[in-house]
Amino acid sequence: MSVPAVRLVPVALDERDAFFAAYEAYSRELEPFDPAHEPTDVAAYREAVEDDLSYPDSGRDLYLIKADEARAGLAVLRHLPDWLDPERMITT
Repeated sequence: MSVPAVRLVPVALDERDAFFAAYEAYSRELEPFDPAHEPTDVAAYREAVEDDLSYPDSGRDLYLIKADEARAGLAVLRHLPDWLDPERMITT
């Protein structure tokens, strides 16, 4: 059995529907493990993320995780100044 080639692929504009559908499924999957958590309003989250992405310096990037060529997950990365050293950028 070979090890799959895993990589992060930036989400193209025409892939955002698929990204947010995967995000919604992921969110729903986690909700039972935190009973106090309110269900995620994915439409509101998407609106906020897309508004943020409209700014060139938002520091937010959306990625699909692919194993070989199959979608295996998603990632939202933020590039922000380190609060201890604002000249240093960190990724979360």
